[in-house]
Amino acid sequence: MARQVSRTVLLLLVGLTSGCTAIKSTVHLAQAEQAVQLAREAQAPEQAPYAWTLAEQLVLKAREEWAASDFGPSETLSKQALEAANRAAEQARTAPRPEQQPPEAMLPEATTVAPDAPDAPDDPDNDAWPEGTVTDPDQPWGDQ
Repeated sequence: MARQVSRTVLLLLVGLTSGCTAIKSTVHLAQAEQAVQLAREAQAPEQAPYAWTLAEQLVLKAREEWAASDFGPSETLSKQALEAANRAAEQARTAPRPEQQPPEAMLPEATTVAPDAPDAPDDPDNDAWPEGTVTDPDQPWGDQ
């Protein structure tokens, strides 16, 4: 009878141990997915694209491993995804917003024309264009 009880206890422990891995993996995957959603709401795709992409891809891979019943790798990937999502959310929260920047910082940089650049092709006094060059867009190419 004692041998029967110890065998039952052993089978119960083995069953709980293997089931526990699946449960832990599922919990970590759910936490990672929730962190990715919170990072999305913090505008991480726009403000922290590298950390955001890493988190999103790690969740996809963790979900793939979980679906294949590879719970160990799924748990590891889920933990990494959770860290990456938290990092992305933090970067997104601390990134300067356009409304926080002065108006002149949002203007595009002015470009300058090099002093030795040729004038525009439609300038009649332009010597930079060879004679017979078609400058009229309505003129066909063969009528030079």
